[in-house]
Amino acid sequence: MKAYFLTLAVLFLLGGFLVLVKLISNHFRNKQIISPERMRNRELAEAIVGKKIDWNN
Repeated sequence: MKAYFLTLAVLFLLGGFLVLVKLISNHFRNKQIISPERMRNRELAEAIVGKKIDWNN
């Protein structure tokens, strides 16, 4: 019975770790999508950033 609970605990920890890795990877992917340098619409990029962007740099 103790091995059963130990197996469940390991499975929950492994699942939690996988969910955490997935959340972190989604966060970095979303940051790349929102970055103003990758946006085609300059006005939208400036509105999201909240300041004027020097596009010549």
